[in-house]
Amino acid sequence: MPITGSQKALMYARSGKARAGATRSDYYQPYPVVLINGVDKTAFTLKHTIVVDNLLNEQVDTATLSVYGFDPIAGQTIVIGSGASTNRVFGGTILRTHQRSVRGYAKKIYDLECVDWTWTLNKRRAFKVYTVGTAANVAVADLVTTYAPTFGTSKVKTGAPMLTGDLVFRGTPIMDAIQQIAQTVGWRAYPDYDKVLHFFSTETDQTPAALQASNYQFDGLDYVLDLSQIQTRVYGAGGGAQTTAAVAVGASSIPVNECGWYSASGGSAIDAHANRITYTGVSASSGPGNITGVSGITTAIMQGDAINVFIQKDDAAAQTALAALIGGGDDGIREGWIEDGRWSLATATNQAQAQLDTFKNQDVRGSYTTFDKLTKAGKTVSINISQRGINTSVTLQRVRRTLAAPNKWAFAADFSIVWADLIDVLNRAVA
Repeated sequence: MPITGSQKALMYARSGKARAGATRSDYYQPYPVVLINGVDKTAFTLKHTIVVDNLLNEQVDTATLSVYGFDPIAGQTIVIGSGASTNRVFGGTILRTHQRSVRGYAKKIYDLECVDWTWTLNKRRAFKVYTVGTAANVAVADLVTTYAPTFGTSKVKTGAPMLTGDLVFRGTPIMDAIQQIAQTVGWRAYPDYDKVLHFFSTETDQTPAALQASNYQFDGLDYVLDLSQIQTRVYGAGGGAQTTAAVAVGASSIPVNECGWYSASGGSAIDAHANRITYTGVSASSGPGNITGVSGITTAIMQGDAINVFIQKDDAAAQTALAALIGGGDDGIREGWIEDGRWSLATATNQAQAQLDTFKNQDVRGSYTTFDKLTKAGKTVSINISQRGINTSVTLQRVRRTLAAPNKWAFAADFSIVWADLIDVLNRAVA
């Protein structure tokens, strides 16, 4: 007789193992399963030592655990499953094995340090050029197919923006190249535990349950409001041409070796002498020529100096809100900077806007613990607790998975509104 209503299933629901009507779809007991180099080593695993750290997107996930009764080798593959090896909660490579100091003839115990498939993905380096107008998803899929053919691309979403400038990879690690493409178009990327690369703007998989008074699966909610990273104006600097002659203070034109960097309708530029230059146009659409209608040269420019494209982005609403919050006549402007000498004007503009959109409001960060199995870094979680005056949505930055009982996983989650890995990317771009 089929189960109905709120009846509990009595057996696992694994494909090919259970009959329809006898159990519920995706129902299983989440006991850990450990495979090393494809061999089941669950019986030789000290299960209470399993720790999986799931980090946001392209950051490397790690796992640690202790095993005994055999000799694991660094470089072997490892899969940790929940209920079955095909239901993976970690997949990757053993990076280090540490045999504990024990008495002679005692049982050998190894502590394993493992990393996700990023280490395998980066075994080759990219030597490629992707020209302006190439769809970002096409470039990403090509990198994986060319240099990491054992990885799948079924999660590389189509319809990504076109590259606004050429991207040149000279011996770049594959995941770094993919991340550079993702950063350029404002998308995200990571390899999952099944060795499939994800490339996306937004993922639509299930989100964890909201943190609210009726949710008894979470506890220990720590919540912080943070203004330290707020930016309501962002300056963006990109690449540029070199001057072909010295330029005097107050000059109205600048001779350069390539006019194609600059807007025909005018704009802004900046040089190594901190001249913030405005201009009205260029004398040629490409090739050598002059930046025309120039003002703002207060320090002489040397021949060969770079004249970098420059953009300023403001959010008036955010400035007004911050001014009201601070009070005392403050203008609400907090300035940020982003720079990359490879960027065209269009890319610099997009990057400055993206940074402004990310940092224009105060950050919310904190942590909590839960038993919700949908808890995963990168997921959005709603927090609605009126008794504490909290009503917001946050992004999970890091999730640590451990066993609370032989068949029950617990999750310790760190969250923020600002994506921590984006901060790292932006810092690298400026460095």
